[in-house]
Amino acid sequence: ESNTKSWQVMSSGVRLAHAEHVVLAAGPGCTDLCFGVMRQYVNVATPPFDAIRGQVSWGLMAQTPNAALPPKPINGRGSFVPHVPTPEGAAWFLGSTYDRFHPHDGVTEEDHDFNLNRLAELFPDAADALKPVFDQDVKGWVGVRCTLHDRLPLVGSVADAPAGLWINSAMGSRGLTLGLLCSEILVAQMTGHPSPVDDHLVRAISSHRFAEKARAKMQRS
Repeated sequence: ESNTKSWQVMSSGVRLAHAEHVVLAAGPGCTDLCFGVMRQYVNVATPPFDAIRGQVSWGLMAQTPNAALPPKPINGRGSFVPHVPTPEGAAWFLGSTYDRFHPHDGVTEEDHDFNLNRLAELFPDAADALKPVFDQDVKGWVGVRCTLHDRLPLVGSVADAPAGLWINSAMGSRGLTLGLLCSEILVAQMTGHPSPVDDHLVRAISSHRFAEKARAKMQRS
């Protein structure tokens, strides 16, 4: 919530922090955060976020020392990345699923099968070599992406909210590649410094684009 000088971060009525600026950067959790702001400020609309579940399958390279695995990452309808350093040793990672309406937040055998079938399309020999691992003790990891229907990030001040509330979200599967750049764009807006990208790119990812489209639609009707 906002007062005359700063924003306050509240939980169950307890103030956790306060600052002149607050950035919503909670992935799919931004939906609830924006809804909380919307309840206080009637003109603030929650962006149309989608939560997209994804499961990665993985295992240790040492489990299949003589397997015909590709030496480098391969991509197509899915991705396979070998020789990834982990605390348990070098590993391979395969995935990922892309499920908008998946009811489970845990690892499922169904999605392991999906990933293995995708690998069979990408690199059949690798799929054959890893099938025993999938039959026994393949590992998995599940996460939830935050996306919008236009598949572009949402960066900037929260539309129609009081000054000082910002958002940096909706990067889908590209958080590692987009996160730093979008953060630089956001900081440039907050501080009034030149943007690191062209104006047309800033407009494309503007946090105001959905509110502006909604207002334009209302004016036409």
